[in-house]
Amino acid sequence: MLLALAFGAVGVPAAAVLTTTVTLVGLARQEEGLDSLMRNQILLMVILPAMYAIAAAIESESRTTRELVRTSQNLEVANERLALLARTDELTGLLNRRGLSQTLEFLWAWCVRESKPVAILMVDIDFFHHYNEAYGHSSGDAVLIRIASIMRWSARRKTDLAVRYGGEEFLIVLPDARHDHAQRVADLIHEQVRDLNIEHSGSPVAPILTVSIGMLALAKATAAAETNSIDCCDALLFEAKGKGRNRTVAAQQ
Repeated sequence: MLLALAFGAVGVPAAAVLTTTVTLVGLARQEEGLDSLMRNQILLMVILPAMYAIAAAIESESRTTRELVRTSQNLEVANERLALLARTDELTGLLNRRGLSQTLEFLWAWCVRESKPVAILMVDIDFFHHYNEAYGHSSGDAVLIRIASIMRWSARRKTDLAVRYGGEEFLIVLPDARHDHAQRVADLIHEQVRDLNIEHSGSPVAPILTVSIGMLALAKATAAAETNSIDCCDALLFEAKGKGRNRTVAAQQ
């Protein structure tokens, strides 16, 4: 037992314990002048502690291996969470611009490869700056969260994307969606925002919160269109604002 404690205390690997034991057994067998009873007693004194030491060493190595596996798994989970946080808007839980750029590339490539249509909606809360001034930023954040819920519901198909594009602007990407489907989504967004019935005394458009939408519907996605489609939506949104807000301006290509 003393041998086992000694080996275990210093963390000797099982292979080293076994090698030492074999050496001691060999020496005991070669020792002249020892009767068989004495020799067997010596062997027993060597082998039993060595067995305990080997078992302890194996358990220690196994424990270390389990700890390494657990640490590796924890690191993988942490890295996944960090990656998710990096592409997600903290306030609304929607994708942010970084998440959009990482995901849109693959979705757009799929639409191009399969010759699918695609539609994009850019949504802006009307006079949101005035809302923050009138009701405070905490109320403004609450509004953003509620609008984000509508965006998430509107992009509820598996391949759809809902993005907080920046400030009070949101983006919805609808792969494999034609103009009529995208128009229904835009109409429902207007309807659901009105149904919130959020007072907005700072808006010259309506006494409640409203949104403006720029919508682009492509009959067939192309690689060239990916680079300017969002800019085109932005221009359509600007046109909707110029026409009085609280409306959708759409284009088809």
